[in-house]
Order: sequence, then C-alpha cells, then structure tokens
Amino acid sequence: MSSKLHTLWITCALILLAIAVGGRFARCDSRRSAQPARIATASHEFTSSPVTEERFRESFSPKRNERSPRYPTALATEIERPIAQSDDTVEEQQPTTFPATRVVLRAKVIDRRSGAPVPWVRVAASRWETTHPAYVAYAPASLAAAGAIFASDQQGNLQISNVPAPGMVTLRLAARGYEEAEVGPLYLPESSPLHEAVFLLARHPNIVGRVVYAGSRKPAGGVRVEARGEASVFRTRVITATTAPNGHFELVDVPSGRTHLVFTPPAGAPYLLDVSVSPGEENNLGEIELPAHGARVVGWVVRGTTNQPVTSATVYLHPNPPLEGESRRTETDGQGRFAFFDLSNGPYTIELAQGAGPADSAGQMPSLAPRTQLVRPLMLASGEEREVVLRVGEVTARGRLLRGTTPAAGTLYFSRGAAGLGVTRVAHVGPDGQYELQGLDSGAWLVTLRGNRGEYARESVVIPSVSVWERDFSLPEGRVVGRVLTEDSTPAAGASVECSLVYDHPYQDFMDPHVVRSRTKSDGSFALGPLPPGTYTVRASHPTLGFGNSDLITVPQVGDSAPTEIVLHAARPATLRSVALSFETGQPIREAFLVLYDAAGRLGRTATRNDAGVATLEGLAPGTYRVHVSASGYSSDEQEIPLREGEIREIVSVLGIRGALRVFAEDTTGRPLPRTRIVVRPVGSAALDTVREGTTDEGGLWITRALIPGTVEVEAFFPDGGSTKLSTTIRPRETTEVTIRPRR
Repeated sequence: MSSKLHTLWITCALILLAIAVGGRFARCDSRRSAQPARIATASHEFTSSPVTEERFRESFSPKRNERSPRYPTALATEIERPIAQSDDTVEEQQPTTFPATRVVLRAKVIDRRSGAPVPWVRVAASRWETTHPAYVAYAPASLAAAGAIFASDQQGNLQISNVPAPGMVTLRLAARGYEEAEVGPLYLPESSPLHEAVFLLARHPNIVGRVVYAGSRKPAGGVRVEARGEASVFRTRVITATTAPNGHFELVDVPSGRTHLVFTPPAGAPYLLDVSVSPGEENNLGEIELPAHGARVVGWVVRGTTNQPVTSATVYLHPNPPLEGESRRTETDGQGRFAFFDLSNGPYTIELAQGAGPADSAGQMPSLAPRTQLVRPLMLASGEEREVVLRVGEVTARGRLLRGTTPAAGTLYFSRGAAGLGVTRVAHVGPDGQYELQGLDSGAWLVTLRGNRGEYARESVVIPSVSVWERDFSLPEGRVVGRVLTEDSTPAAGASVECSLVYDHPYQDFMDPHVVRSRTKSDGSFALGPLPPGTYTVRASHPTLGFGNSDLITVPQVGDSAPTEIVLHAARPATLRSVALSFETGQPIREAFLVLYDAAGRLGRTATRNDAGVATLEGLAPGTYRVHVSASGYSSDEQEIPLREGEIREIVSVLGIRGALRVFAEDTTGRPLPRTRIVVRPVGSAALDTVREGTTDEGGLWITRALIPGTVEVEAFFPDGGSTKLSTTIRPRETTEVTIRPRR
C-alpha cells in the first residue's frame, strides 16, 4: 500500500512540474509576440523627434519597421534613419492604391573622388511615380507611403525593399560630411525582383586662403570669416572660422555652389566676397585683401526744382542680404547733408523716413506721415566713396481709391519711372478711400493698386508740375466666366481654374507670378476675378479628369467676359526638368530661376532649384510653352518647349557669368536728367561683344544687363548738347552703379 501511495505522489509531482514548465514557455511566447508591436510603437513616436548621429546609429536594428504618412508633394521627406529589413517584422495593411508587386532596390554608395564606401547613407527624400493607368491617379507619392523598408550600413550598402513595381523612383541621398544628391528617376519593372545600382556622393568642399591688409600686405590675424548662402543650401547654418596670426584660415564642410564670404576684422568695416565653391575638393582663394577703410556714403536731401536743402530729415541705411546687421540712422544738417562711414561692400537700401515734406507757412519742414517712405537701392564697392542726392518733390497727390463707385481700403505704391525702378512711396488707404502723398516729383510714375479683397492692378501715370495733383484710382472688377466640361460634355465639378496677371516689368523673370484661382461649381461653372483689363488664358485641371486651356479671353475693366468653355482632356500630365550650368565652370547654378510662360505670354509657373541645380515643374498640361532660365549675375536662356502627354522633358541651359550697369544721369545740382542718351563701349577684347545704347527715364536712370565682365567706357549725351565720358569696371554677378554729370 505504501508503495502505491509513493507512486501516486511521484505521478502528481510530475504532472504539476509539467504544468509549471508549460506556463513559463507560454508567458515567454506571449512576450515575444508583444515585443515587435512595442518596438513599432516606439519607432512611430521616434520619427517626430530630432535625429542625432547617435540615435541614427542606434536605430540600426533588425526588428524595426516604420511607415511615414503619405506626402502629396514631389520629393517627400523620408525616415531620417536607416531601418534594417527582417523577416520578423510587424505586418501592416498596405495601401490598395499601389501595385501589389514589390521589388528590392540594392545600391552601393561610394565617394565620388576616392571610391571608398560612404557609411550610413540615408534617404532624405523620395518620389515614386508610375505611368500605369490603374495607379497614375495616386502618383507621385513617397516610398514611405508605399510601405518601403530602408536599410543601410557602414560599408556603403543601401537597400530599399518592398518597393511597388512597375514604377519610377527618384531618391535624395544624404550622409554626414557629403553633399546631398538626387538620383533618378530609376525605372523598376515588375519582371525582376532585384535591381542593383551604384550611386556617387561628393564630399562637402573646404575653403582655404590668406587674409592680408591692402597696401601693407601684412597678414590679418583674428579676422572672423563667415560663409553664408541661401537657406535652401546652408539649412540656415553659418560656417565660421578665425584667421591665424599669419592670416591663414580654413572653412570646413562648406556646401558647393554660390557662397558669400564675410571677413570681419577686429577693427574696421567687414568685407564681402562672392565665390563659387566647387564640390568635393579644396578651394584655395589665395590672398584676400582687406580694404584700408570701409565704404562711405555722403549725400544731400533737397527739395523740388529749387534745390533748397531739407534740414532735420531722418535717413536710414539698411543692409540687404547677404549682409547682416542693424540699420544705421542719421539726420541731415543745416545744409541738408548726411553721411555714413565704415561700410562693408555689398547691397544696401537708403531710406528717407521723415523731414522731407514741403515747407509749411513758417518755413519749417514737417515730417512725412509714418505710412510713407522714400527708398533707393545702393550697391557699394569696397572702399568706395559714394555721393547720393535724395530729391523731394513739391507735388502733393491726393484722391480716392474706389471699387466701382464705393470707397475701398487698400494700398497704393508710387514707384518713380515708367518701369517703377526708382524710389517708391507708399500710401495706406483706409475705409474712407482717401489717400494723400506729399513731396512727389513731376514726371512718370508706376502706381500699383492692391485692394483689401485681393484686387491687384498696375497703372502708369504722369504727374504734372503743379502744387496739388488729384487723381482717383479704381480697382479692377473684370471677371472671366464660363464652364469646364469633360470630353463627353459632362460638367466638371471641383476643377481648379487659374490665370496669371499681366506683368510689364524689366525684372519680371525674377518675380513670382500673381495668380488668381478658383474652383468650378457642381454645374461646372466658374467666375475668376477680379482681373485687370487685358487678354488672358485660363488653365483648368482636375485630379482624375485631366487638363485643359482656354482660348484667348478679353476681360473688360468692369463686368464679365464673354462666356467661355474649357474642355478637359484625359491626358497624363507632363513634367519639365531644367538643369542650369555655368559656362565658365560647368557646375550647376543653384540660384537659377525657372519661369514658364503660357500661350498668352503670361507668367504661368515658377520654380527654384535643388542642390544639384535641377528645377522641376510637374502636372503640366500637354502643349507648347516658353521657358526662361535666368540667374542674378548670369546671362539668360529662353526656349520654346512642346510637351507631350506623360512626357518627362529635360532641358539644359548654359549661362555665362555676367554683370549689370545702372547709370544715373544728373545735372550739377543733383537733379535727374531724363532723355539722356547713354552709350556703353568695350575697352579691350574682354569687355563687351557689342556696343550698348539707351536713354534715361524720367528719373534719370538707365539699366543694361548681361554684360561680360571687364572695363567699359560710358558716354552720356545730355539734352543740352553736352557730353561726358568716364570708365568703369563690370564685375561678375554685381550691379555696377555710376553717376554721370555734365562738365562744369
């Protein structure tokens, strides 16, 4: 009996032990199954926090899987850290708008110069697009939105798995110490599950040089050197260094392209140097000479035709980018004189803020209303001494701003000269519609009207030589009306319609278009306005129904145009890519501006460039466009481009480094001399290829652009029959200003 009881006890113990062991394994399995979900949740929270190098490396884990939200724009920002692929990943529901076939893109990323692998490469942005009719409506999108998985390592291997196919992929690659590079589009067919490629990255270049003082050639130690550029290039980062006692300096990891260097000595004015940095190499600038003294601006404020000095007038001098610092302020003395000293070379704006109105009955000069201003741009050379005359007219302009017959609130901009390139005066108009501006010159002005409801118009006026000039301005009330239909005459509801306003300005290629937009109603009808009178082309588009352009439409000053119908064609949009290269260096020009003109000659679309010098315009309706590529300091390029349905068209523009010349013609008292003939002739073979000739406007100003750097001779033929000749130097990417007067 005892043996049977002993056997029973042993059997019960074994059963209890088995139950305990089984429960332990069950708990372990439950923890394993819960671990990926917790990791995925932590990964999702991590993407919203800043990315550091340490976290970048720590995130290289075989059990991480992330998804980013879908981005409707072109290159959408991707996950900022590498993610390793693993079979043990969290299953997530994939969007049904992408192809079901998935492929793998595997690439080797190497240094462009040394051929060494680039470690820890990340995909900063991506774009997936397709021409497949079933999915084209959902493209472009980012790879993260398609559920792609990213992986990279220290040996320069980059792998992107779970990529939808068929499709085209464009990537923006980034790595520490390297320039960002855009690669693609890479076509990934569905027939091959694995695609291999080799990508090249160039290191951030360095800038070295030696700073000396002009004249003595002594090394300048302790000089602060700053590298500044556009925000899109430098990411709001300023790279700094300090010269050694022997004057040498080195700036490390400077992005390539156009860079502004600012040299600030311990005492004296800063010196600005504009350089073009070549990628992936050391850029040696040699010796940089600091001027013995800064630039100086000396000027006078005078009144009208009498040239009487204006006393106690406040004058401001504002530095313009890339210059930095606070604005300077001074007041005119008893002779109307003012001065600014120890200035850096570069662009400025001089502003006459008060004390410039016509004299009152007591002979005192009242201040201008705080809502008005008188401004003039200045480009100072190193160590230059510039004389400036700010002239205050004796005409008072007053009147009303109307919307039909009702007073309207808004703003009036009076810009001197027919093209509006001279000084600008501003009047803010209240609800009563009344405006008044004192101290205007007689002559041609360009008036820009802006209403408080979005109205916009420009009008040229000529102010006579009177004490009070009264003029009412009317805001435009014209509209384009019509309907948008599909090819089977069905009304297209929710379609986007837009048109660009008229520009007539010498700098129109550097200006963003003023676009008026609207959407169609349920019956396909639309009303687009208000628009100034003129001829327009209306563009219509719909995400799924296609594109369409109207015929030329005439808009009256008040009222609606003749009804127009725009037919949408179910065509795949076209894409235009523009590459701008420097003729001298062959390097991309990042600051080049791309402008697209529509059939009516209006500004339709504009675009800036990425770090590779490429500008992209997507979603274009098939048709013929005029493309204008320009950059400050370079020549321009203009082409007529036909775009076909679904086409990705790439054009290359080679721009030469150029300069500009602004000539101010004045009499011996500083009064502008309009209708003065200016002739610019080359001096030597390196100057101009042709002779330039023109006539000054009502403000005494004449401008010519796209000049080859070198020495030129400027001759002015004044209306009284006299002439004056002088020489000046055209510098690349700079606007040279000269003031020419008759001989005494």
